[in-house]
Amino acid sequence: MTEPEPAAEAERHCADLARRSDPERWLCALFAPPPERAAIVALLALNQELGRITEVTREPMTALIRLQWWRDALGAAPPAQAVGHPVVRVLRRALERGHLASDPLQALIDAREQELDTAPPAGVAAMVEQARAIAGRVQRLTASVLGAVDPAVLDAAERIGTAWGLVGVIRATRHRAGLGRVSLPTGSSGVARSDVIAGRMSPALAALIAAVLAEARPLAHSRPPDAGPATPAMLLRLPTLDYIRMIEAQGCDPFAAGDLTRRPILPARLLWAWLRAR
Repeated sequence: MTEPEPAAEAERHCADLARRSDPERWLCALFAPPPERAAIVALLALNQELGRITEVTREPMTALIRLQWWRDALGAAPPAQAVGHPVVRVLRRALERGHLASDPLQALIDAREQELDTAPPAGVAAMVEQARAIAGRVQRLTASVLGAVDPAVLDAAERIGTAWGLVGVIRATRHRAGLGRVSLPTGSSGVARSDVIAGRMSPALAALIAAVLAEARPLAHSRPPDAGPATPAMLLRLPTLDYIRMIEAQGCDPFAAGDLTRRPILPARLLWAWLRAR
């Protein structure tokens, strides 16, 4: 059995994974107090681990087994071999301290399992719901870790996270097409799935992306009157709105969106927004 890592080493593992794979949300997490920050970063790391399973595992049964491993690892009685995993180690400490609850984590795993259905979403509304179930839930959990209990604050965090998830799906279009997957509602929009797989841009595809961004923008603008300690969870609205503008500036081309990166000034803007909210 693998020996459990020291707490600091496990936290560094989570931070490195989040910084590489989810840099904007990782930046926002830096404004959280240290104990809560560790739990949030571990949550981001978990989300990446789950996404990697559903995105690159070719055999559905293998993916289901791996997702069940995470369910068990974060359940009431984790198997001994799971306790040494750095992400599990940090999350279980967060569970013990009351920073996280098990049921929402299990719901996140369930939502990731739905991604194993390779059929495109039935429409833009279904795409929004899928983003809410994953990225929205992650952001709601982030606000909860920070101590938010006001439904208005939790709902605002979820809406911002949903918008971030929609932007993320657009930005991942080219990558997922290379894996033979389409996460856009092609069947209801006049866009051929084969065109997305082939990377062919069309007016219909641009119109579809514009429709998705039209759903994302008001969600990203969500802002409760007073987020209080959950302010770091609201900072994600800044990079979300940045990406919406950049994708629109590129003619709503989802294949070009894969090359977009955060604005260099983003860390300073996050700091300014955080200071203003204090």
